Amino acid sequence: MTTPQSAPHGVTPGRRARHQVVAAMGALSYVAGYAVSLVLLRIDRVLFARFHDLLGTPPVRLGLCVVVAATIYHAFDGLRETLTDMFPRAAQWSDRLRVLAVFMAPALGIPASLVIVWPMLAGT
Repeated sequence: MTTPQSAPHGVTPGRRARHQVVAAMGALSYVAGYAVSLVLLRIDRVLFARFHDLLGTPPVRLGLCVVVAATIYHAFDGLRETLTDMFPRAAQWSDRLRVLAVFMAPALGIPASLVIVWPMLAGT
């Protein structure tokens, strides 16, 4: 359970902030897409190939960049929440750990995004 000291503004203890839910839904959407891909592989290889051709389009690649950044943020913010729940004295560092989560999302998300869009930029 989240302590009142670590709860973001406007969020009561035990409730999730909107940004946490959005980040989690982004990660879940990727997992769901991967599951659909595996089902298509089992059903029809041609359909699977068409699905993966769709995944290579610019809008989907840019959307995947957002999902990766959201997942990185969600992971670091979840680590912050876990630490403050397990160690009540760590609640005093909750705001600093949240800043770390916000920093790490673009710090790791931008290089990951370059890897994702590089084939599109290189024309391959």
